Amino acid sequence: MNNTNQEFDAVAMMRQIRDQLSQQFQDFTLAEQQQYIRSHINVPKQEIFSRANGSASRSRNVGA
Repeated sequence: MNNTNQEFDAVAMMRQIRDQLSQQFQDFTLAEQQQYIRSHINVPKQEIFSRANGSASRSRNVGA
């Protein structure tokens, strides 16, 4: 299935984001990069894992 009438180019968007982050991070240490990323992520890890398993509302029993 070929859709030649694309409204959104995900590859171009990802490249643009990656290039912007590379410029921002060029003088950061690894610890500074990690801190920056953590401070800009608003989704809890548990929700990310739930989404990956197919349900954002299902919780995992971690450590049980």
